[in-house]
Amino acid sequence: MFYAALVNQNLVYTGGSFDNNVYALNAATGATEWKYTTSSGIFMAPAIAGNVVYVGSLDNKTYALNAQTGSLLWSYQTGGNLYFSPAIVNRVAYFGSYDGNVYAIGQQASSSGVSSVIYYAIVAAIVIIVAVIIAVIVLRKRH
Repeated sequence: MFYAALVNQNLVYTGGSFDNNVYALNAATGATEWKYTTSSGIFMAPAIAGNVVYVGSLDNKTYALNAQTGSLLWSYQTGGNLYFSPAIVNRVAYFGSYDGNVYAIGQQASSSGVSSVIYYAIVAAIVIIVAVIIAVIVLRKRH
């Protein structure tokens, strides 16, 4: 394990392993409550918000797991490795990837009960495009 563990209620969550696993350990006994296996190493501490554990992997994915059971809620594929823990705000995970992008991915129920994971990915892409356009305009004005 390379990174700090995260404690929430009676569970200790940890990634940072060469064995590709995220673990939830009983805080009192150290016994494994659950583990979730990704397809590559995990070199970051997990983050938690509500009942969701977020962790990224060298398989270029961010995972959202049920904090009590370890079951997969969703995953999001990026174009590069993930080395840094996500920041969580209002159930949205903000994280950078070695593909040069910053992502804002979340899962909130809309009024129809439909997950909005794709909505946040679209918003993040639009923000990045606008930032690039502004940067190009500023650089052109300098020349």
